[in-house]
Parts: sequence; structure tokens; C-alpha cells
Amino acid sequence: MNWVQTDKTAFYDVTCMGKYNAYGQEVVECVPFIKPDGIFGMCIHASIWICLKVLENRHIIAKCMGFSIPEIQNLATGCLYNDAQGLKFVQASRLLRMCRTAAVYINNKEANFTDNKMIKQIYAYVAAKLPVIIGVDTSKLKWWKTGAPSYHTLVVIGYTMTNGTIDGFIVHDESALPYQVMTIDELKNAWYEPKEQKDGHENIQKELQRDACTRELLVAVPREVSLPFHEVNNVSKILFSEMYERKIIDHKIDTSKISPMLVRSRSLYVETNIKCLHSALVEADFPKYVWGIWFKDKNNQTTGLYVRDATMQTDFMFSYVVEKEMAIYRLDGKTYRRCDNTNEREEIEGTIK
Repeated sequence: MNWVQTDKTAFYDVTCMGKYNAYGQEVVECVPFIKPDGIFGMCIHASIWICLKVLENRHIIAKCMGFSIPEIQNLATGCLYNDAQGLKFVQASRLLRMCRTAAVYINNKEANFTDNKMIKQIYAYVAAKLPVIIGVDTSKLKWWKTGAPSYHTLVVIGYTMTNGTIDGFIVHDESALPYQVMTIDELKNAWYEPKEQKDGHENIQKELQRDACTRELLVAVPREVSLPFHEVNNVSKILFSEMYERKIIDHKIDTSKISPMLVRSRSLYVETNIKCLHSALVEADFPKYVWGIWFKDKNNQTTGLYVRDATMQTDFMFSYVVEKEMAIYRLDGKTYRRCDNTNEREEIEGTIK
């Protein structure tokens, strides 16, 4: 974590921070930032470049896959860049896959996601140290001087938190400045694609209001990862609710306050001291990547953990209740086991959804 504490309750966490020495011997801790001349590329090219550099630094992709901006344009379109060309999000997602990543593209209208659910998607991937590309209207950005609506991409690289609640995000804007902070309301106000109208300013504003809820995001994840965060989150809620209804646990787990992660399972094995998780990961033969969600109570204390094979190559699922030091896990099929930190195990009758 790269926390900066501004007072007793407020934090800034630039989760995508890393150590770089690409331009000399001195190591700089930062999130890569580039501001290309317009003859080389537009905002989407620079945004992709930033994301690839972060993944490259985390050894998720090979260094040779961190292409230059002209190479990014050529890969996407098969031709050299000209100043009238950008890339749509669908093109950009295809390009990320060509760079040996998997691409998660979400359009809130296509996915039928509420604003709050879209905000949670940004937070989940950024908390997992993966930068997220979003499309915004520049006329709604406080650091832009132009008042004309135009579509532009930002890269979300961190978040802000007050009293344990996410209240904003930190972004790189390749056309302006790095490390800009936006509240959630400011982000939602700018996060949409303006539509062009040819019949007057008033109609432009009406069109903007109609389409203000259309939001896109794009994130590059390890190419082995095929399970999106929202599916993991949905199943975790159902599972903990059913565990309570079946009296496997005594108290409901609050699933509204979370701390997500997307990590290699072996690193999770090393970084946690939950014995039954260690045993379950060994039995599952260590899936390459796992989603993990830590659940917090109103006092920001950890109450539970949910882990799922992010590659979908196995049925591995693990849920842990801190208060009881007890876990329910599945290796394959519909057979669930209960275990505690003494590694006592028993199969559970019936199935859990």
C-alpha cells in the first residue's frame, strides 16, 4: 500500500505505484506517465501505454510487450497514426489482448449496472493494483480550461478514503497532469461520452443529460484471468448469506465494505497466516491467480475472506469467518468441506449455491 495520510481519517492510496529505472540508474517510485505530442498519438494510446507499463513492472507481461505509442496505433488499426484517429474502447480491448493480457470491458447500459456498481468495479480493479481506463467529457473536468464537450480517457491509478469509506479516485490525465484527485461525484459528473448535435447548444445539453448515465471502463488483467470481479462479488454475498441461514455461522457478515485483491495464489499463501487457507490451496494445487475479498465491519475490522480461482480452471472456492476461525471451501464439483485452524475437516451435507 502507498498510503498518504492527510489527517486522522483521510487517506490517499496510489495502488498502482511501482519502482522504475527505465530512464537512468536512479530508481523512481511512481506510476508511469506520458504526455505525447499530438503527431504520435491521442489520449487512448497514452492510457494504454500507462497500463501496459504498470503490468510490465509487475511481471504480468514481458517487457517486450510494453509497446511504444506508434506501435500501439499500428497494432490496433494496421496503419500509421494520423491526428484524426483515436481508438474506441472495443478496439482498445482487442489491442490489450494482442499484448498478451485479458481485457475487461464494461459498459453500464449493456451490463445493466447502477452507478454504484460501476464505481465498485473501478475500486475493485484499482485496489487489485490494476489501472482502469475510463472515458470522460473534458468540459466537466475542473482542470481543463475548454468548455466544449469532447470525449477523453483518464487512467485511474488509486483511490481516496475517509473514515474507511471510498470517496474519490486518483487519475493520470495524459493531456493535462498526473495524480489528479476526483471525488466520486466529480467522476460521475464527467464519466460519459458526449453526443454531437448539429441543431443548437440547447439540444446538445439535452443529449448530454439523456446519455449522462452511459459509462465505459476498460482494464487489462493477467491473460489467465477469465473471471470478472462482479461475478466473484455476487457469489460471495450469496454464500455468506446462505451460511448464516443454514446456521453455519452465528452472525451475518456485512458484505458492503470490502477490500479486493487479484493475486497469485502462492503469494496469498505466503502473505496470510490462515492455516486452513494454506491447506485448501495445497489441496487445490495452487490456482495461478485468485480473487480475494476481505470483508470489513463498520469499525473497519476484518470479519471474513472469500477466495475464488480467477482463471476458472478449477472450482476452487474458499470462505473464511474470522470470529469462528472457520472456513467452508470447495475443490471441485459441489462437495464442500468445513475446516478450522486446527485443520480438522468434515464434509457438509447438501449443497451451497
